[in-house]
Amino acid sequence: MKLKSAILAACVAAGAFCSSSAFAGWEIYDAGTATWGDGTVVLSGPTSATVNGIPAPCTANFTLTVTGGVAVVSAATFTGSSTCNNITSSAATPPHWSVSGTASGTSVSTTVGGISITILGKTCTGSVAGTLTNAHPYGGGSNGFSFPVTSLPVTGGGTCTVKSNPSLTASKPIQLTP
Repeated sequence: MKLKSAILAACVAAGAFCSSSAFAGWEIYDAGTATWGDGTVVLSGPTSATVNGIPAPCTANFTLTVTGGVAVVSAATFTGSSTCNNITSSAATPPHWSVSGTASGTSVSTTVGGISITILGKTCTGSVAGTLTNAHPYGGGSNGFSFPVTSLPVTGGGTCTVKSNPSLTASKPIQLTP
């Protein structure tokens, strides 16, 4: 316990020099350097949104940016139909969408918060909770992120639901260190 306290005290004194993977946080794998750390990854795949009963099946692309163990969704785009192509999101504008998680075995219970998307003129806001699979992909493979049907409040009234269909795939491995 004294060693742990001494390391913590040294890190407090050293400041930014202690932002290593030895502490809890999100990490992305860089195949070029074979290391884990900061970077970006795109999670993409089929999703479905329904606004006031009108379905919008889309392909979503969410850019996850990790800096110092903190993850945010820094961009969100949607394609597939004219409705999808016209969806706008607040992800690219700070404070971005927050990403938090709790690791358990090989999966991470993940929440994406601060979401704001406009579909068919209706702005849906809130958080989505889901599961990131293959959370420690040291042996290769990729992560999947799935989230069930989630109702989001709509500014000005109405209903909005979103879901993965069935999951999104990461372009690079992601992990949440304990």
